[in-house]
Amino acid sequence: MTWKSLLTTMALIVVNLTPLMACPLVDIDNAKQYLANGDYERSVAVLAACIQDDESPAEAHFLLGTGWLRLGQFRDAEKHFDLAVQRDSAYGEVIAERYMRIGIEKLNQGKLKQAAPLFEKAVGLHEELKLDIAAASFQKGKQILKKRYFDLAVRFEPQYRTTIFNFLMDKANNASDKRSAPLYELAIVYCGETCGLIKQGGKRLAAMVDRIEKSNPQDSRIVRYRTIASKFANLPSQTKSYSPGIYPFKLAKGEWTHWIRCSNPADREYEFRSSNQKYEVLLRNGKKYRAWAGDRLPKTIDSDIRIKAAEDTVIFLTIH
Repeated sequence: MTWKSLLTTMALIVVNLTPLMACPLVDIDNAKQYLANGDYERSVAVLAACIQDDESPAEAHFLLGTGWLRLGQFRDAEKHFDLAVQRDSAYGEVIAERYMRIGIEKLNQGKLKQAAPLFEKAVGLHEELKLDIAAASFQKGKQILKKRYFDLAVRFEPQYRTTIFNFLMDKANNASDKRSAPLYELAIVYCGETCGLIKQGGKRLAAMVDRIEKSNPQDSRIVRYRTIASKFANLPSQTKSYSPGIYPFKLAKGEWTHWIRCSNPADREYEFRSSNQKYEVLLRNGKKYRAWAGDRLPKTIDSDIRIKAAEDTVIFLTIH
């Protein structure tokens, strides 16, 4: 046999063996169709049966990796994605986008723990996808107002802090009083250097506290709202200290004084006097004493007090 005929025979052997060593086009086309139809198990079965790591084309490994990824088998997916990139580096960006797309699907399903590592894979292959991932996370956060989605956006693009802050402040400013407080509270997390711009939130919360205190000084929201408001702006203290002496308080109907505290921590005797006895005294422990109903205050009081007018009046407080 001549060298020429020997080479011809060897070439024929290689041609005949190639379909056995790599996935034929019909299998690849079938796998694509199965993937498109959401039949990931069948796609994986077809490709796994024909793929040989050392011989199969990049596309076959890419499709198999996609099938495994859809089935949540991330290690198998990564293995075949790596083999695809080894054969054709152009698949790197394609695989990165596939990681991102499936990550966004998980994100929108509320499966954040599954989405985050997929996003990390995507960015590892194609860093420019960070902006798209951050945008998707921000949009999900806007829909359900959950901090963990906003945090994910900031994780991939720190500049989103300002975007998130502006969104939350705008939403809080236009929300009802009840809904605005948690929105302001969440906005604080992302205010960064813009905290100087949010005094409006503090003023509103402080006004809310004043309204609540006038109707019910024992309302549990008061402390929380004041705590949030104090992070936005410097609020005046709601407690004032007084030395022993006589102090007049001119109050309109329904108006409360601030909290009154004796500068001396020892128990003190308080004496109240008004022209019509139309007032009540509230203690920090929640007890109320209505002067017009004949309620008698304790001789000594060891806590802060507030006074409320039931009618327009001037109340004289004497601290002994």
